[in-house]
Amino acid sequence: MRDIGGGEAISASARPADVRTPFACPLGGPGRQAAHLRSDRDPSVLQESPGRREASILQCAGSTAMDEWMAGPEATPATSRVRARRGIALGILVVCGSAALTAQPLLDNVHSVAPGVVYRSGQLGTARLDTLIRRDRIRSILNLRGPRPGADWYDGEVATSRRAGVEHVDFELSAVKDVSVPETERLVQLMAALPKPLLVHCQAGADRSGLAAALYRYAILQDTAAAAASQLSIWYGHFPALNTGTAAMDRSYWAYVRSHPPRSPEGPPRF
Repeated sequence: MRDIGGGEAISASARPADVRTPFACPLGGPGRQAAHLRSDRDPSVLQESPGRREASILQCAGSTAMDEWMAGPEATPATSRVRARRGIALGILVVCGSAALTAQPLLDNVHSVAPGVVYRSGQLGTARLDTLIRRDRIRSILNLRGPRPGADWYDGEVATSRRAGVEHVDFELSAVKDVSVPETERLVQLMAALPKPLLVHCQAGADRSGLAAALYRYAILQDTAAAAASQLSIWYGHFPALNTGTAAMDRSYWAYVRSHPPRSPEGPPRF
């Protein structure tokens, strides 16, 4: 182990006896009628018990809160944008939540960066890590979370690596802080030097792992900058537009690209 650093009115007399009338929600507002309906022959229409009225108020309050959250204040260009963002965020949460429940690989965020050579993932449990090591014949692991002796995830990962004869290296990065060019250079050099196949991981496998994967594709495999940048995308769970701070990974990648412009397709590695 090495340590590298979400209607028409109907009068009462004309109305049929079996017509039911919706009870208007005391909170008022369009669309805020409780689903509870009362018959005209029901004495409670004339004098409703306090308990039933309280229940009706509570029944419509929940839908009122959700309506107001989605609708927000009276529409203006600014509030329309807010509503659009809320709808987008809610849609993303639904899609991602559904995807995460469909398959184990999505939960682990395991993907190939260079088939048979470099893989990326989120934090794996010891059993899952052992399976991946055996299946893909992993020879080295690059942990971007940094050394955490005493933490179950860390101690389990180190022990599993040792048992399998896999080199384990720590290289600590923050998903919300810009990485300097010298540091990304060191990361690229380390990925180039480590035994292959190599597994690179962080906690979620989205941001720090995305940066490392993009750097590998650009600097070592000589991908175009735009093609390599696809490693930092929503497909892997990277959402910089949600103001979570992870746009730092994108900035760090493009800073490296500006410092290491492509020479030619046949040129030397960009590091």
